[in-house]
Amino acid sequence: MSSSTGNVLTLTDLLKVYDKHLILWFYAKYRPMQNFNIAFDNDVIRYYSEFDRWVKMLFEDRIDQGNREILEFTNVTSDYLNYPNFSYLATFLPIVNFNEPMLNKLMEKENADVIALQEVASFRPECPPVDYLKEAKKFLNMYAEFGKTLNFDNGGTFGNGILSKAAMEKIEAFVLDFPEEAEARRALIVKVNAPKPFYMVSLHLAYQGEFEGDDEARKAALQKLEAHIIEKKYFPVILAGDFNNSPVSPAITYMREAWDIANDMVTPPSPTAQTGKFGWMQIDFIMSYPKNAFIWKNFSVIDSYGASDHYPICAEFELD
Repeated sequence: MSSSTGNVLTLTDLLKVYDKHLILWFYAKYRPMQNFNIAFDNDVIRYYSEFDRWVKMLFEDRIDQGNREILEFTNVTSDYLNYPNFSYLATFLPIVNFNEPMLNKLMEKENADVIALQEVASFRPECPPVDYLKEAKKFLNMYAEFGKTLNFDNGGTFGNGILSKAAMEKIEAFVLDFPEEAEARRALIVKVNAPKPFYMVSLHLAYQGEFEGDDEARKAALQKLEAHIIEKKYFPVILAGDFNNSPVSPAITYMREAWDIANDMVTPPSPTAQTGKFGWMQIDFIMSYPKNAFIWKNFSVIDSYGASDHYPICAEFELD
């Protein structure tokens, strides 16, 4: 940036993107005459996530003296921990700001028998006071189940949802293991009482770059979920959601060993979302267990960006 060309950012500009504590944190981390960059692209999410982790460590007394002094300079208090983790908001805001009618119309057009939804909120602070899943259930005349991962201070909730034309019973919201400093994650498991009953799972895994070793952690989370499904005999089952893994990642490669992945019907893979770490790629999947339990007829990525921050995916199947 150069003041002579008129492209200097003011503090007012920064405050439109960053919390005041985060701005002070930037300056406290560097020497007075040292240059540093402030991102206004997808790295904003990374900076917020890093700051959130340091603040949590500060108030859990798990931090070294140097970083303690840096954070104390920001004047951040323990009240900061009462707000939702920023990456929840960053991934959900494209939906709630607010294209509920478009998303409902899209689901109505596709006329799906079952729908897996991720990052579903009800009455999120500073957004329209809407219970989205309840509204979608009413609009589409479908059954709905919800698996909570987060409570908002105002009584609202955040998690995963499943909609179905056939009656369902909620089995559980299964805890997925990720590091303490990462967001809580759960997989919603339901039984769909169709003429041929089957199970359905909706999940959202840790995003790319959320913490050190996240690739291995996503694979381990899927292995744990798979073992639980087999132990409890929750199959035949369809697993759908935001895996935050590429088609050639260790996690998805592992799942191919015992699961049929509907996405594999179409090559090359079409991108479904823009990731902060690797740009546009396919990170949303539909798969089934055990192999050959379902007959997959087709798979598509729906060209409807704007209803969500992901392109929706759709697959047609029959239960063999």
